[in-house]
Amino acid sequence: MSRLSLILHVFLFVLPLWLDGTTHAAPRRFPEVSQAELDAFYRHEVLGDRDRLWVKDFYGQDLSEKDKQAFKEPLTDVRLGKILTPEVDSGSFNKGLFTLAADYKGHDASDVVVKFLFGPAKEEAWGEVKALKDVGYFIDSGLINDQLAILMTKINGTPIKDTQVWIKANRSKRERLLNQMKPLVKDEIVNWACTKRLLHADLRLANIHVTFNNDKTINSSKVLDFGYPGVYRVSRFATRSMIEKWFDLQWENRQNLRAKLA
Repeated sequence: MSRLSLILHVFLFVLPLWLDGTTHAAPRRFPEVSQAELDAFYRHEVLGDRDRLWVKDFYGQDLSEKDKQAFKEPLTDVRLGKILTPEVDSGSFNKGLFTLAADYKGHDASDVVVKFLFGPAKEEAWGEVKALKDVGYFIDSGLINDQLAILMTKINGTPIKDTQVWIKANRSKRERLLNQMKPLVKDEIVNWACTKRLLHADLRLANIHVTFNNDKTINSSKVLDFGYPGVYRVSRFATRSMIEKWFDLQWENRQNLRAKLA
């Protein structure tokens, strides 16, 4: 979802409340916005005209009671390191990313990232934990200083837009880099959708970490950020061919346009 859309969305809902509190006129009543309406808004932002019947609801809508226990216990052995933001894009629905200052339950500190979420614990947060478990990136979750926290595997690389290779590249070179990234990202997205019935649809450059070969071509490309509202459940009727065709459209509409190659 674009930051401009998010700012506009927040403005439209905060402005009436501000006006009610700062004017002497009789208070106006505005209809409450339901979670279903918010879900529909964000779904349109993420999927647009690439929405399909086989793309089901957000990944946090089909949860077991065990899934809902993800943030019940405090994480007492976590020693936070440095904050990764703004070097790492923290996104619109979390409170920031941190490194660890010490190893955690057999995991090397350098291999772990701590992500703080806005509370309270509900479907959006539980769904992210479930998604991370399903793709194999989950380490632990719970409360740190009464804040929702997820410990996850650190994804090697850097968002391509933050690399010197991208910054120094002309339009033609950036197009080649995106073309090198596409099959790597497609392989991850399609395989998750087919094997885990999980669709990661938020293909912003900030959500894809890359590494380079010595000749500055793309060596690896890994998708991250499994939080609301960019991850959906996939119907069992969706075929690999259907998902591949969807990805090609989503990549062109969400990735290349955001890159603004020039």
